[in-house]
Amino acid sequence: PKSKPAVLKRPVMVMGADVSHPAPESRGLKPSIAAIVASVEPKAANYEVEIRIQDGGQNEEVIQDMKQVTKNLLVKFHAANKGRKPEKIIMFRDGVSEGQFLTVLARELLAMRQACKELEEGYEPQITYIVVQKRHHTR
Repeated sequence: PKSKPAVLKRPVMVMGADVSHPAPESRGLKPSIAAIVASVEPKAANYEVEIRIQDGGQNEEVIQDMKQVTKNLLVKFHAANKGRKPEKIIMFRDGVSEGQFLTVLARELLAMRQACKELEEGYEPQITYIVVQKRHHTR
């Protein structure tokens, strides 16, 4: 209990998402796949998953069904926590190139906020959206 991060002392849902694209020789033949996970309990150790096949253009990084995915994961959190909803959502997003940062952020964050409002009028948890990259040159 002493090492528990302060952020986990209130109901928080930790999410992670990525979109996997087919190899170049399979483009047009195989779809991209989006996978989103979210914690459903106070220790942020148990997660639920939502997986979607992306329609349309290949290499589209925006998760197309983000509103429904978020809504489904919030319902699962709600059920696992005796009717409590998260006060904060932390999203770790992988696979976003610098040229797509603003597009992905704008569309997915808007979809997440819409999901919260559809779940309950006036429900507006704080959302922290973090893009994670491994190809950097930080010293």
